[in-house]
Amino acid sequence: MTTQHRMKKALFIFCLCFPFLAIAQSETLTNTDIIKLAKLDLPAAAIISKIKASNTHFDVGVDALVALKTNGVPGEVISEMISAQSHEAKVEASYRDYRDPRTMRKYGIYYYNKSDTNNLFVPIDPTVISNSKSGGFGAALARQYSYGLAKSTATSGLSGPHSRRQIPHTKPRFYFYLDPASNMSPNEFSLVRMKERTDSRQIIVSSGNAYGSDVGISEKQKVDFSYDQVADGIYKVYAKEPLEGGEYCFIYTGSAPQLFSKDKVYDFGIDIQVHD
Repeated sequence: MTTQHRMKKALFIFCLCFPFLAIAQSETLTNTDIIKLAKLDLPAAAIISKIKASNTHFDVGVDALVALKTNGVPGEVISEMISAQSHEAKVEASYRDYRDPRTMRKYGIYYYNKSDTNNLFVPIDPTVISNSKSGGFGAALARQYSYGLAKSTATSGLSGPHSRRQIPHTKPRFYFYLDPASNMSPNEFSLVRMKERTDSRQIIVSSGNAYGSDVGISEKQKVDFSYDQVADGIYKVYAKEPLEGGEYCFIYTGSAPQLFSKDKVYDFGIDIQVHD
């Protein structure tokens, strides 16, 4: 037999066996499989090793256990089946609970990513205010020629024109996970639409003229939102109206950014290229 013929034969055998190999790798052991193995008079230790090395889905109800024993499955194998099924049930329960918004997570703000059922709760990472500025030569000149009537503003901002967390929905849902002992609620936060610049996103933190000033986040930048408490320390948060495309952030009003501050905000963007 030539080398070429041997290669063709090897390829044929591989192609023939590959589907069975794939099935063997992805098989899930059931009660029926264990009964088949027991009837082959395999040692209990061998069957237990097979259980530990495989995906399993056993029925360990009373009637099923009786059927296993009646069909000659050793007691130690049945015990291993019960243990394996208990572990599977715990994993399923844990996964199910973690998909439940009422399950407490690491404290913070999360975006409810309804388009990805495997990654429902996406953390909104905090970003530190990186720059602040007040007025400038133009503002000073305007005040001089208007006898102090012209207003000037002070801003704090984040580096970069866009947040790393872009959300493809105009009606996003958020969940706040707060320390229940702190008695905090979303009512202590503001949702702000930031002004976009070529290299930053800005928040107006004060404005005024020679006759008075307003300190705090500009009301024009605030966005109305509502919230519902779903569990102790857990709140569902949503804007009252669909959000326009742009850059936003949640700010804790107890430490709203002031000039030259280094406070943190929870920033995100709304990318309306994909609509709800």
